[in-house]
Amino acid sequence: MPQRASQTTILSGCLGLNTRIDPARIPVDGKTLQSSLAQAVNVDIDDFGRISRRKGYTASHNISASCHSLFAFEDVCLYIEGTSMYRLHYDFETQDRVANRDGVRSGLKDGLKMYYVGIGREIYYSNGEQNGVYDLDSEISHVWAAQSYIGPDTVKVFQAPPPLKHLELYNGRIYGSDNNTIWYTEPFAFSWVDKARNYLPFQSKVRMIRAVVDGIYVSTETQTIFLNGADAPEFQHVKCADYPAVENTDLTVEGAWIGEEMRVKAALWLGLTGVCAGMPGGQFLNLTHKKIVLPPGCHGASAFIDGKFISLLSP
Repeated sequence: MPQRASQTTILSGCLGLNTRIDPARIPVDGKTLQSSLAQAVNVDIDDFGRISRRKGYTASHNISASCHSLFAFEDVCLYIEGTSMYRLHYDFETQDRVANRDGVRSGLKDGLKMYYVGIGREIYYSNGEQNGVYDLDSEISHVWAAQSYIGPDTVKVFQAPPPLKHLELYNGRIYGSDNNTIWYTEPFAFSWVDKARNYLPFQSKVRMIRAVVDGIYVSTETQTIFLNGADAPEFQHVKCADYPAVENTDLTVEGAWIGEEMRVKAALWLGLTGVCAGMPGGQFLNLTHKKIVLPPGCHGASAFIDGKFISLLSP
């Protein structure tokens, strides 16, 4: 009588992706029978080492391929298509229901990424050449203009913010970049900038501005810096890494997702050598550089979904 063939487990779990080791030399743990992968295409790996196929998608609406710069704040979602800004409603309609017209704003320069920051019931936006403010209640965009000054006598001259990139809110000021300069507004006066004083110069173009509770992480084209302090005039520049961020891959997440016990916000982005995390106090971590060699990329986009940091790279 023939004997049944015995089963032998050769792999009980996956330790994730590892592109730094020669695929022929990736070891298998003799006790746990777990190993890393040299390649992982369209799969997910959970915390227990289980490999599963990544879910696909089906287009449910006719969305143009030229759409970009999606931004959600409160109950509003904005995006750019061609030379216009649209609001995307819950039923996926884009018509401005208050003004009874298509689109929030037209006449934008085609192809420029839009940056946003939401404050209260307003969204401030800018693409580096044009800017404006979207009112969530009226559903109407208006000019981001300097208001008349009311207050004590001052020698300062207040002007409207110039068109900027990488908009970020920190301790009552909006920060944004123009080439190698970060401009910032007056405290809680988001339409006033003193151009003689309200700026921070850097040696090369700014790629990222991302705030945490006690400072701001900034990337230039050559390095990553933590601006430590409660306000711009007192910032201390602390170098975190001698390589930059991949532009437009930064976002804010709960610190608990990356091992931080405190319920604080953390910055997460793709650096040239791996996924980077910026914690309060200037604590900088490169989470993947020991295992992953990233393909080159100048800019990209990121999302944080179900505990997964997902990034797309463009050359």
